[in-house]
Amino acid sequence: MSIQETAIFPFKSAIEGEMAYCPTATRRSQQLLLSFPLEILHMILDYALSTFLYVDVTVWETLSCRVIAFTTVINCTKAIRGSCTLWASAARSLLFKGKATRHGCFVGLSRLMCPKQAQTFPFLQDCVVTLCHPYKLHDVHTLQQQLAQTTHSLEYVSGLTWDEDDPMDIMLGRTQGIGYEPHAGALVATFIEECLAAGLKIADTSGKRPNGGDHSDSERLRSAGLRAMKYFVFKEVLALWYYNAQIVRQILSAFPNLEYAAFPDFLHIPLVARMKYFFPQCEDDSPFVPISLSPPQMLQNIGISYTEGSRSYSEIIAALKVVKLSTMHYPAALALFPERFRRLHSEFGSFLILNQWTARRGERDFGVEVLQMLKAQMAAALADIPDKRKPTMFAVDDLKDALEDA
Repeated sequence: MSIQETAIFPFKSAIEGEMAYCPTATRRSQQLLLSFPLEILHMILDYALSTFLYVDVTVWETLSCRVIAFTTVINCTKAIRGSCTLWASAARSLLFKGKATRHGCFVGLSRLMCPKQAQTFPFLQDCVVTLCHPYKLHDVHTLQQQLAQTTHSLEYVSGLTWDEDDPMDIMLGRTQGIGYEPHAGALVATFIEECLAAGLKIADTSGKRPNGGDHSDSERLRSAGLRAMKYFVFKEVLALWYYNAQIVRQILSAFPNLEYAAFPDFLHIPLVARMKYFFPQCEDDSPFVPISLSPPQMLQNIGISYTEGSRSYSEIIAALKVVKLSTMHYPAALALFPERFRRLHSEFGSFLILNQWTARRGERDFGVEVLQMLKAQMAAALADIPDKRKPTMFAVDDLKDALEDA
């Protein structure tokens, strides 16, 4: 029997589950174990941990690496770390100082550490952290601001993933709260405000006509109004998409030791394509030209500010070992037109119906045409990416399916 196997019996009461070798302890067992050099104690501890901690039941695969939950590490080793100071110090060295002493496993965290937790685990390294949902603009903006003000080190983070959409919600068409859907009401309200500011005689979503006019006025503006609103949604979604990606880029740039990252293909596109495709110019000679040519408004209206800065996308990508594109995220723009056949979102429908601007074949054409405009714009953007901006971790063609459900 090897020295590790002989000395393992003091663990019988300290760990969960039966060991492969459990000789009967004697009065000299503890003294014998404590008399070993630290290197031998590490070997014994490592042998013990490998039999119940680094096994298939507790480890899962993600980002092409093995991950074990931080809570599992803490809970399963509590008795060992509480046995004595020597054991606690040796166990912490094996568990927290890096994946090299954890059988190649990363530690999975459900959120970033607060300052107090960072002080409690100052040597923790090689962690995969799950962040907020990447399309929830208020959440990512708040996270961006928090990271900018963080005083403790983020070097413990080696990999990042994001909260994912519920697959059943996607399959059943329940996309409320997914992507940019929560901003549908603000989109309509912003369009109405701009119409009223331009002096156009239209109805708001409550059916009121604060600047006069009647149904004949609204009908006269029908074709131009429908076209203007489609372009307005198209323009605002492109801007939200662009700034969403930039905020995510700034979040990624805050982690100096990042090696593994998963974020949706949808958000890669604005980071490799030319900016002009996300802020297009409109040719419009209708009464809605002030709206068509106005700069995007939505970011300001939902209370999110953005300033350029931090590491570039190419610099971040160059430092990564693995980039995962196929994450469970519903393309953000599609949620504005949520049903299986791309029906118009209810927020848009009430306004269009009040103004008699519905398309000839029914209200669902509005969503179909906006999505066709977005797909055509992205196809042009991907075809026009400069060679110097093309990522080396994956092919640009991998991004072409970002709106495949449209």
